[in-house]
Amino acid sequence: MDATVALPAEPLAPLRPSDAPGALVAPPSEELFPGGSASEPWRPDGPDDELRIDYAAGGAHASLGGAGELAFVLDEGEEQTIEVAGPGLIDLTVHECHAEHSLALRIGDGLELYSVSFSAGVP
Repeated sequence: MDATVALPAEPLAPLRPSDAPGALVAPPSEELFPGGSASEPWRPDGPDDELRIDYAAGGAHASLGGAGELAFVLDEGEEQTIEVAGPGLIDLTVHECHAEHSLALRIGDGLELYSVSFSAGVP
């Protein structure tokens, strides 16, 4: 029987600037637990209750439970909405580079916000 040796595949091209060989990244803001801990979700007191966050990073992501509508405003821009089908991590925004931003979040009935995390970005 002849033995066949498989050669390793070529690496994939970087998906983001922070994936490039030798790329330097700036550390992002620390993950936030607006409910007080990783096991306690934040729930709004009313329909207009929002969570305001200032951060420095290459992106912002929300860990959610349940299903429903999430609305957010980045840097005083236009409100954007995401229909969340089920629990998971949702990318709120991904930036070209590390920078300071502000984020206002509102979650609808049926959603629970467990954390907001941030990804590293190139300076």
